[in-house]
Amino acid sequence: MGMRDWSRYEIYFHLALVLLAAGMAFVISVALSFLGKVEITPMRYLAILALALILMLPLLLLRRKLFNGASNFFFPDASYDRPQPVYSRPAALRAQNRLDEAIAEYEAIIAEYPDLARAYVELMDLYDLDLHDREKAAEVYRRGCAGIPDGRERRLLDEQYREITRGA
Repeated sequence: MGMRDWSRYEIYFHLALVLLAAGMAFVISVALSFLGKVEITPMRYLAILALALILMLPLLLLRRKLFNGASNFFFPDASYDRPQPVYSRPAALRAQNRLDEAIAEYEAIIAEYPDLARAYVELMDLYDLDLHDREKAAEVYRRGCAGIPDGRERRLLDEQYREITRGA
């Protein structure tokens, strides 16, 4: 993997490791010179820095777990091969009661990501709570069922639709 393939967070992680190693080397050097055991020369400082970097190897192995595209340290089941949709714009439009624009934004997300449940769920919610149109919510649910295969996303869609229709 070349440096161009690294995410910004991976670069920050590596920078933090180098700074941590330099800090460890500095603390060790100060402690040794304070105790009067060893005079710290630039060559000895570099040797201590090299030792600190070697001690960082387990953290470099952790990097693979943190930033591997196939798995994620915080969400081990999540794997994304494409950018994820942004829901803040349609949510802001909905909060401003600009419902036609919010519907258009959610429809655009559905067109690009027909296999993700959240846009369908948000749109069903908008039709049900804001426009009081359960028939349109049911139509969105049926489109979601056609676009989402079985699995976690489909279960989420089904659960949300049951919530909407529970009070009917």
